[in-house]
Amino acid sequence: MGPDDIKKHDYNAFEATLRVTDKSESSGLKNTGALMVKVPSGYANVKHKWHGAFTNTNTNTNTNSNTEIDVESDSEGEAEPLAPGVWYQIWYVVNNARVADGGQTYDVYLQGGSEFPVQTLVYQGATFRMQREWPLTYFLMNCNTGPIDKPYGNGGLKYDDIYMVKGLALTKPH
Repeated sequence: MGPDDIKKHDYNAFEATLRVTDKSESSGLKNTGALMVKVPSGYANVKHKWHGAFTNTNTNTNTNSNTEIDVESDSEGEAEPLAPGVWYQIWYVVNNARVADGGQTYDVYLQGGSEFPVQTLVYQGATFRMQREWPLTYFLMNCNTGPIDKPYGNGGLKYDDIYMVKGLALTKPH
């Protein structure tokens, strides 16, 4: 889809979507300001996976005694909101193949801030919005901060050094 079609289709021009907002949806859902991806039901925050050990203390109410259990745990939770004034590096790996061939999906990697000090896979299998199966030749970015008289959002984003390469490239371009 080229520039004229993007203007014509407006919001329906979005495909492999990355979204950041802290505004409330018409459904009443309050977004957090975390990086989001497109999923069939709408949008989802990217995830933070961690592995850790902790001690869980169980209290037996019958005997009034405590039992400590050491637990190894893998956990996944929603990522924190993006921090203002912090530069993040985002890679997204787009599979533009036909849906029938497992395409129209994308994975997202994130590095930045105290939550993601190293490149981290934060979402796997996000879905294209329209799933047109057309070549992807343009980036589309918008920044919705609302009307001047009633602004919303997290103050907008700054973009720098945008690259598109064929294949899987998770290194920093020069």
